[in-house]
Amino acid sequence: MGTSAGSVVGALYASGMNPRALREAALSLEEGMLGDWSLQVRGVLRGKALQDTVNRWVGGRAIERFALPYAAVMTDLYDGSMRLARSGDAGLAVRASSAVPGVFEPVRIGEREYVDGGLVSPVPVRAARSMGADLVLAVDISSKPRFQETDTLPRVLLQAFAIMSQHLAARELLEADLVVSPSVGDRGSADFSDRVGAIALGAQAMRAALPGLQSRIRQWRPPA
Repeated sequence: MGTSAGSVVGALYASGMNPRALREAALSLEEGMLGDWSLQVRGVLRGKALQDTVNRWVGGRAIERFALPYAAVMTDLYDGSMRLARSGDAGLAVRASSAVPGVFEPVRIGEREYVDGGLVSPVPVRAARSMGADLVLAVDISSKPRFQETDTLPRVLLQAFAIMSQHLAARELLEADLVVSPSVGDRGSADFSDRVGAIALGAQAMRAALPGLQSRIRQWRPPA
């Protein structure tokens, strides 16, 4: 289960990648691999490069063939509702879940168009519950909005998106059984400058959360 950048990580993990393979994928990703510029007025980037990269990583498998249940959270551009992509083209689902409005073009799936799931559920705790999860571990990698250069339309949109996502995520995080919040500092979800450091921060946060997670698992009882 994942939204936006989380949909990428979630897809790779659910496809069966082990931690070492996930690390190698993260370190191999270059910003240029996602930079397929668009000639349309609805987005700066197409997102097809992201779609192709994800499909290559998961071996071209459809979501329903993953090793673990998975869904990418998307926002229906027509009516603003949350949608879960639980089958079909994995790369296309991730592309739609990551399509920040104004930065990436909206993604057409069937008769509808979709944009970033962060518009409706930045940390999809409720969506995980709807899929049958009894214990929900939420990972919050959002950084607090801070003033940054807003001299271009994409930068304005990213700043506005960060502000909105922070408020939406705060409400849903209250419903998680455990929240892991790595100290990402000023790093953004599309920051490629310090991947090794970001991975280390994630590992540090997870190690700190392990006692709480183990306690939750010990206390858990399946529904009658």
